[in-house]
Amino acid sequence: MCGITGIIDSRMENRAEAIKRMTDAITHRGPDDDGYFTDDYAALGMRRLSIIDLAKGQQPIASSDGRYLIFFNGEIYNYKEIKRELSDYSFKTDSDTEVILAGFMKWKEGVLGRLRGMFTFCIYDTQEKKIFLARDFFGIKPLYYLKEGSISAFSSEIKSFFQIPGFKPEVNDAAVYNYLSFQYNPLEETFFKNVYKLSPAHFLSVDLESGRSELKRYWQFRFKPEESLDEGKTKEKILETMKDSVAHHMIADVPVGSFLSGVFFTSIFTAAPATVMLYEIAQGWSALPVALIGALGAVVGDLLIFRFIRDRLTSGLNRKWIKILHLSKARFLAAILGGIVIASPLPDELGLALMGLSNVRQRWIIPMSFVFNFLGILAIGLLARQ
Repeated sequence: MCGITGIIDSRMENRAEAIKRMTDAITHRGPDDDGYFTDDYAALGMRRLSIIDLAKGQQPIASSDGRYLIFFNGEIYNYKEIKRELSDYSFKTDSDTEVILAGFMKWKEGVLGRLRGMFTFCIYDTQEKKIFLARDFFGIKPLYYLKEGSISAFSSEIKSFFQIPGFKPEVNDAAVYNYLSFQYNPLEETFFKNVYKLSPAHFLSVDLESGRSELKRYWQFRFKPEESLDEGKTKEKILETMKDSVAHHMIADVPVGSFLSGVFFTSIFTAAPATVMLYEIAQGWSALPVALIGALGAVVGDLLIFRFIRDRLTSGLNRKWIKILHLSKARFLAAILGGIVIASPLPDELGLALMGLSNVRQRWIIPMSFVFNFLGILAIGLLARQ
């Protein structure tokens, strides 16, 4: 996790000091390094959490001709493949950041469609005085901008704007209304007036001389069913896609960990690297360290609750649903009362389990879940003290 900031209002005084304060406000996003650039039109900053090319990947990275600068937050999983298409560019680093920059110089906004990963980035054309901001396809990485007439600043977190002289936070009633109604805010506006979020799969270009800006979507999800796939081929395709995704996510110059929460899909993703590890070990690479975070309470509690349900409460249920329950997170049964959901959000896999649980009484499930998970958490705490 990194963070980027920018002031793109040339009328603002003491921009160098302000951008430093803005960037310091998000130090937690990047404790390893920082970087800045300031001229008469823009003041840009970033905090870096070093993942790829630890030695030479400091930002901002300038293009070989010095015209463009890039500030990047995220990770591009296919940057090595893209780099092979840019053989005519003279790279100074081995980072994914510079690959984005080189791709932008060759394909402009067309580079976005080639990226596979999570990202927000800022590219500054120092010759034409233009800023290019982009956010990944699904909005994994956040980016906000301050617009009072024209766009004056941007940041990975809203708290940076509090460091801008003259910024007055005001509540945006429309966003609050939507959140209270839908439990999320569907607007581009945020809870603060004049603060907007850059939507997923969008880019924003700003001409610093004229103040004009253009907001444009660069990608739209489209579902295209493949009628030729049968069940067997579909299973194989899902497995290969999952293995390929995990392998790409393991690309890093630092140790990679996997979080295991007790839900079945995290178990699958945690186990998947083993296949890749065998290949890596054979190539002389170091093995993947896997961090089992908070798993003890969940696993112990879920297993015991599942067995209790199987043996005591499910005599009338089809054993097919029992298998699904075993895959589902058993402690979520505490959220079900005769088919009435009393907690949210629920995991996707629980949807199937609901069909087999409508007649299961849960009188003992809630206390058992609390007891066993409390014991698991207590055990983890005691082990941590030793």
